[in-house]
Parts: sequence; C-alpha cells; structure tokens
Amino acid sequence: MSACNAATSVISLMLCAACQLEERIAVELPPLGDTPSAILRIDTPTESRAWALTPAEDPVLAPLPAVLTDEATLVVASFELRLEQLGLSRGELDLAQHTAGSPLPAPHAAFVLDISDTDAAPTWTPRPALPSGLDTLRVRPGQGPCRALRATTVALPDYDTPGVLWPLDDSSYFVGTHTQGAYYRVSRGGVEPLPALRGLPGSAVAEAADGELWLFGEHGRTAHGSLARGFVAGPAAPSETHVVDVVPVPGSTQAIDVFAATHTGGLLRFDGRRWTSLVPESEPIGTYSRSMVALAADHVVMTTNSAEVARWRRGQLTREQPYPGDTREIEALGWAPGLGLVAGAAIEGRLLVDVGDGRWTFLGAQGLGRDGLGLGLDDLVAYEDGLFMTGTLGAHTQWWPDWGYCEPGTPLGPAGSRRIHVRGDGTVVVLMDIGSASNGQLVWLDR
Repeated sequence: MSACNAATSVISLMLCAACQLEERIAVELPPLGDTPSAILRIDTPTESRAWALTPAEDPVLAPLPAVLTDEATLVVASFELRLEQLGLSRGELDLAQHTAGSPLPAPHAAFVLDISDTDAAPTWTPRPALPSGLDTLRVRPGQGPCRALRATTVALPDYDTPGVLWPLDDSSYFVGTHTQGAYYRVSRGGVEPLPALRGLPGSAVAEAADGELWLFGEHGRTAHGSLARGFVAGPAAPSETHVVDVVPVPGSTQAIDVFAATHTGGLLRFDGRRWTSLVPESEPIGTYSRSMVALAADHVVMTTNSAEVARWRRGQLTREQPYPGDTREIEALGWAPGLGLVAGAAIEGRLLVDVGDGRWTFLGAQGLGRDGLGLGLDDLVAYEDGLFMTGTLGAHTQWWPDWGYCEPGTPLGPAGSRRIHVRGDGTVVVLMDIGSASNGQLVWLDR
C-alpha cells in the first residue's frame, strides 16, 4: 500500500479504525488485464461492501468509501464482459439486491488481499476461480442485442432421421427423411404427408437455376423435379456412396452445380449430368461429420468427425486443427459476413475464426467463461450481423459483435439439430433430429 494518489492503478480506501478522516490509504490493484469490468468486495468484522469497477477506464472509486477497520479481506475479480452485460452499473452495489439471479461468469483474473495490523506489507494472492464472497454474488445479466426467441414446435409423424429442409413459401417447408424417404409439407399448423414422394432420396437438397429441386441420399441416388410435377431419378453417384450433404459451387453458371459430401468423407462435384471425384479414394478426407462450406469453386472446407477440418483447395487436400493443442472435435462450420469462416467445438462450444495459412483464432470471449459455454455446437449460421448456433440436446444460443455470447435459450428438444434456415424476417427455423424416444421436429423461433 502507498499514499493516496489519483492514478488509475489504485483504489482509494479508508482502512483504519483510529485514523483521522483525512488520512486515506490507497490500495493498489493487482494485474486485472485489459478487461472492461471488475468487482471488488471488502469484508470486515462488522460489514461487507462491494463495488462494480471499470479497470480499463478509471478504477478509482468516487466518492471515497469509508471502511473503518483494523482488518479486512479484499477480493477482486475482473471479467471479459462489460458491466451492462452483467446487469450492473459502476459504483457501490447493494449486496441485498444480489442474492438471486445468475452467478458471475468465470473471471479473467481474481485476487485476495488480507489486511491486518500485524502485516505491514500485505500482498494480493491470485485465485484460479471466483474467490469466496464473489462466488455467492448473483447478477441479472443485460440482454443487449440477444434475441429472446419464442418456439413453435411441430413433430414429424415418422421415426426417421430428417435430412431435407427447403422453404416452399412464407409459411411452409418441404421436409424429407434420410432412410425411409418420407416427405411432408410442414407449417405451424401441422404436417401434410406427401405419400406420392415416399421413397425418394432424403439426405440433402439443392435448387437448380430454373427452380427445380434436386434430392440426394443413400446409395448415391438422386432425383429432381417439383411438388407440382413430381420427381424423376437422376444420375447416381459412383460406388453407391451415401451423399449426406451438398452445397452450391460459388460462381457457377451451370443450372445445377454442387459439391457433395459422402458418409465416408468423400468429396464429389455434380453438375446434373456427371459426377467428379475431387479426392482420390486412396486419400479420403475422413468420416464426414456434419458441416461443409464452399468458399470458392476450387475451395471447400469440411468437418471430419475429429479435431481436424479438411481443406480442399486447388486440387490439394490439407488438414488443420482449429482448436490449439487439444482434441476438441469440430462439428460446426459456417460463413458469416464480417467474420469469414467460423468453426465451433463440439465439447465447449467455443468459436474459432479462420485467419489464413492454416491458423485459427478464438472469437471474442465476451460472455464466455474459461470453460466455455458448456454447449457442444452442431450447427452455426449467419444471423443478421451475428451468429445463431444449435447444439447438444436442443441447446441454442447466439453471438453478436461487441457483445459476445448470449445465454443459451430454452432447449428445443431432446436431440441435436440437422438443418437451420434463417428467414428474411429474422425467424429461425430448425430441423431437429430424432431422439431415443422422439421423432424429428421442425421448430420456428420467432422474435
């Protein structure tokens, strides 16, 4: 401790039982990092008080708090969130108002300082987690840009993994299943089975330039047509491979031109007439997981049911491990304006951004504790100027620039998601997978 000064590295306090009011002690802050918020708590034998601070701006408390005591325990923790994200304002907290709500997130840094008349030079001791006194503090986080979404759920009648999701109009979707090839028109009002289409491939769908739909599925089968005219079989993929996902080839002028992923990790290209294998059979990508993004006509990135992603670029295949130094499985890949290619980890749900040359960096951690969201990500899509994500056991959340991760919403169902579609009005439609005892579902999420 030292004499009082106005530097932003100290918190001015009055800590003595017998001193005059003009005698002030300046407690130097420990290294809290370049963080936007911190909480300081002081416990004495007679009282407990706490303050919300902005250490990156001006941590000096004003007006000067008077804590008259010979001994005290100070605890301080800094956070990656701004005070408004925690639902707090700068200044002294009314501890009686912070007994209910959400616990504080994991701190960026935390320290304890014990002051007594027997210790002439007390020092801050770092703590790996929230110190006692802050671990019981409760806050009501602000919502910021996070959207509160209301769910409308419609269950599918057949117990079969759904794979096809395509918007038909403003109120209904074309939905198909993977194994049985059961098809439906689904709206908020219910399900209309389409028995004439039963047995068509039902793993993935793409739209041709003329509005015709192409369906892809097991044993390499394809079909094309429309609900009005019906569907006819198309050229099958080689080796009876199971096509599990397709994405349009960027910039193509063909009526239909897609990259196709197979269940064994193969990467193909299909133009409506012929199939082309892009990865030699002797060099498989690996078991395909669930996400593929086409960045250019010669550049595709895929998940591989492992900690690696596979990147096919200009005819060459490379593998990268986005999550540094660990084996976090990567299941979610997506593209978002302003961010580029984003990957999500299956265990913690942390997001990483592709920065080129095989390197990835974590997306801003506001709202995210050190242990992550505790949400295994299945899918992610661009959502306005942020991201919408789904994950384990129907979990879902959002990420917004200058805010970070939102609190996960109420789970959508007992299983993960299969497809996501974001409508122009901001409604999110999620095709949910089957659970151990539940059919697939289509969920509308409205603001």
